[in-house]
Amino acid sequence: MKNNLKLLYTLLGLVFLFAYCTPDKYEMGASISKDELKYSILQNPEDPNMIIMESLNPGFTPTWATPYGQSIRVKDTLYIAFPGTYTFQYGVLSGGGIVEADAINITITTTNLSYVDDPLWTALCGGVDNEKTWILDTGKYGLASGPMGYADPSATQEYENFTPNWEPGDVGQTAEDLAATMTFSLKGGPYLTTVKPNESGGNESGTYFLNASTHTLTTSNASIIRLASFIDNASNWTSNIKILRLNENQMRLAIMRTNSEGPWYYIFNYVSKTYADNYVPEDVPDPNFNFGDQSEILSVTSSKTWVVDTNTPFNWSDLNGNLMNDWNSIEDYPDWTGYNAAASANIAGCAITFTKDGKVTIRENDGTETEGTYTNKQSTNTITFKDAIPNFPVAGWVNISTTAANQWKIVKIEHDVMGSVSGIWFGNRDANEPQYMVYHFIVGNTGNEVDVNKAMKKALCGTGSKTFKIDTNWPVDWTNLKGENGCTVAGTQDGWYWDAATIASAQNASITFTQNTDGSVTFSKTQGGITTTSPCVLDAEKMTVTISDTGLPAFEGAGSWLPVTGPTYKWVRGTFTNVDTDGFWLGVMSKEDEYTAYHYILK
Repeated sequence: MKNNLKLLYTLLGLVFLFAYCTPDKYEMGASISKDELKYSILQNPEDPNMIIMESLNPGFTPTWATPYGQSIRVKDTLYIAFPGTYTFQYGVLSGGGIVEADAINITITTTNLSYVDDPLWTALCGGVDNEKTWILDTGKYGLASGPMGYADPSATQEYENFTPNWEPGDVGQTAEDLAATMTFSLKGGPYLTTVKPNESGGNESGTYFLNASTHTLTTSNASIIRLASFIDNASNWTSNIKILRLNENQMRLAIMRTNSEGPWYYIFNYVSKTYADNYVPEDVPDPNFNFGDQSEILSVTSSKTWVVDTNTPFNWSDLNGNLMNDWNSIEDYPDWTGYNAAASANIAGCAITFTKDGKVTIRENDGTETEGTYTNKQSTNTITFKDAIPNFPVAGWVNISTTAANQWKIVKIEHDVMGSVSGIWFGNRDANEPQYMVYHFIVGNTGNEVDVNKAMKKALCGTGSKTFKIDTNWPVDWTNLKGENGCTVAGTQDGWYWDAATIASAQNASITFTQNTDGSVTFSKTQGGITTTSPCVLDAEKMTVTISDTGLPAFEGAGSWLPVTGPTYKWVRGTFTNVDTDGFWLGVMSKEDEYTAYHYILK
């Protein structure tokens, strides 16, 4: 029915405030003809900017098409701050459908700025005779982590009383998304103009309404700027949008997701363009990481060779070493980086060999080697090169190179499933942003490879069998395909996936891996006193566990929706050598680029 209502908008500088009253019981009612429609639309003689609408057809639900939008209240009041001619149309929902009267026009010749005399109006548009431009937050202005977060609709999410459950910095935003702007004006009326290089519809000109009492925002003939890839996930981008925060520098709006993934709030984060243009980040000192003995990491015994990882040779990270782009393969690199399969040939032969006694050898892509020395300062995680300086051209403007002081900082290290250091991200601090550009090196062939399949079997089965249970302190996480960028932490669980019933079901279940005499493995699941078994195939090369005849224990309560079906599960996190102390994470692929991972610990 909503689509049948005629919304007659007049873009003449509108500010509308509905005086909300308690709604009546709305019914379709009996049939009624157009001639039987009775209503009144009057201007208050003492305040002609106040329009009072009243339906005089008892038993029928009214439908008002107003300059602001729709209303289905028997009696409603609009407060229109600016002069102009405005169109109204009355109708009712009857047994025969929607019956509408002819539209009427009301001309207002006066201005009443008291309707927009509110701090929220000033924060949004700068006040009367002013305008203000907003952009999406990039995460670099000290306010939010990025342009969008998430919030649980079953929890309280209201103005200055809201709790996001996940605020990733990267949700796939593009440069075109971040170039979009929206300008709210009160120059002669509440006008909204948008610049949207990320949307096929292009730029827009419309109006808006801010309800300061209910903390909602409504727009007409223009919508807020948003991330293009999320547009189809929600159906309401214009009407009664929740304002969660609005002040001089920041605005946060909640949009309800309505697609097949289920209801959830997207929280869009904005900063005023004036604030962004003048923002000067704090001078944040480099953090120092405790990676253990860095000399041991770099050279182990006498020497160790590190080769450039052609799969993921470079990225950016924040100051805590968290990678800022979810690039896991050559194909993931966007065109603007210049890196592709052809460019990978530029670095396929590049390597660095560190020796225990402080010598270094730099091997160029053509095989040319240069020898020098290096010093390793453990307290600041820095390596300083002398005589032999890494400088590997990658693609276009991207070079794997040191700072002007011939230094690198060890920003992040990676461990293989045996617990050995298998990768290092060396980084250079950005001169303007609190971030590093980081370069990825992995261990070259050492000739001392371990039979990882035997190691995996020993980790899960021991000398016979091992039983594991869900870690109720940190039971589940959602990660990328590398097992990184999770959104949960130990000791904190949210009610949308974890409650008392979920805990009880987890505590009442366990899984067991048993090594048979022929070397094969059997998986057993015990839940609710019932045990089921299945053959189990461990593949340490692919880091998978395949269980053909059963699955992981299911959850109850808030976590009943969590996916547990296999048959193939991914070993997402954990090392084979530390399973008994730290446990391991088994993942179910819940999206193309995401695992729902469960933390199992020794029972």
